[in-house]
Order: sequence, then structure tokens, then C-alpha cells
Amino acid sequence: MGKNRFLGALVFSFLVSVSGTLLAADAAGKFAVKGVARTTCEHFTKAYDEQKDRPNAFVLYTGWLEGYLSALNERTEGTYDLTSFESTSLLTRLVYLNCQRDVSIPFFNVVRRLAAALNSTRIATFSDMVPVEGKVELEGQEAREIKLMMYAETIRRVQNNLTSAGYFSDPVDGVYGESTRAAMREYQVANSLTVTGLPDQFTLLKLLRQPRAGKGAAGKSGGKGG
Repeated sequence: MGKNRFLGALVFSFLVSVSGTLLAADAAGKFAVKGVARTTCEHFTKAYDEQKDRPNAFVLYTGWLEGYLSALNERTEGTYDLTSFESTSLLTRLVYLNCQRDVSIPFFNVVRRLAAALNSTRIATFSDMVPVEGKVELEGQEAREIKLMMYAETIRRVQNNLTSAGYFSDPVDGVYGESTRAAMREYQVANSLTVTGLPDQFTLLKLLRQPRAGKGAAGKSGGKGG
């Protein structure tokens, strides 16, 4: 399945499975919507498509999205960060793919429901940011060193899901060591993902939201810690 098709299907599953409101401003659950949130998906998709030629229009949407998510982090009970690993770039892509289904939908409605769907993988309490490093060698490209900063809690979730799928058997410690990297490579191969051994956005989206049962316990990676 192509990346766009997978992302679109995933967002659609989010939106049809999430209902209700995140926050209610008055007794009837109504509140005023400000700024670009008042526009429709038609305006957003146009800004997305033309972001290279008209960057200011697209920045208005990304800035609003980041502000909205920050406000939800503050106002949603039991939440430190709704986006445990998702970048603004990934989130805008998810909104874009869903908006393409019906450009008449209010932009705010799509963002609001996507934010509600993110609740299931939110970081509930403060978690340290830890480095994830590795050398990536892709076909036709020079090898390069990659360094990511991730929540230790997200890494623990990665290790838990890799364990459940049969790829990882070491202790779940929130440290992205060699055995975690080896398990991730195997998972990426089995799921037709770009093989880097690193927790890139697309791999995390699949592993943490649509984990697939993997190999049996006999084939687990382990023995090196982390």
C-alpha cells in the first residue's frame, strides 16, 4: 500500500471512530472559532498545494494548528503532549489527505477530530527527551548520520509494541539501543517500510497505531540491551 493511501485510510479511520467534543465552552458545547479555522478544507488544500509559491498562506494554517494543539495540551486533563511523536508536517499531511475527501468540510472539524484521535497515544505526564542516533544507508544515497530527539515514553511504547509483535525480547527501558534498532529493522522489512532501523514518522505511525502481528517468539531479537 502506498504511503498516501495508507495515511488517508488511517486518518479516515480516526475520524469515523472519534465523536464528541474535546472541550465545551458553554452549557450547549458551543464556542467561537477564530482565524483560519473558520475556512473550509477547500481553502486549506489550496494553501497546502501552493505552499511553495504562497508560503505565507500555508504558515497561517500550521501556526494555528500548533497553537491549537498547545492549548489542548494545557486544557486537556491528564495530558502533557497530545502529539507523542507526530510532527507538524505529518499532521498537516494527515489533515490534507482527509480534506481531499470532501473539500466542503470545515477545516476546524477535521483538525478537532484528528486531535481527539491523538488522545489515545498522548504523553500523559512529563517524559524526558532522549537522543536516538544511527547511520542510515539508503540505496543510491550516501550514508549519513541521523540524530532524533524523542520522548523516552514513546521509545518504551515502541519497545512494547515490538515485543508484542515478536521482534524484541530485551527489557523495556526507554533506551534506543542496538537490539531495539535491530528489532526495528526487522519490523520495517516485514511491513514493507523503508529500512533504517530508526523510528521515523511513517514507521511510528504504523507501529503505534496499526501494529501487525509479527514473527514468533523464537525469532526475537535480544541479548544486547536496549
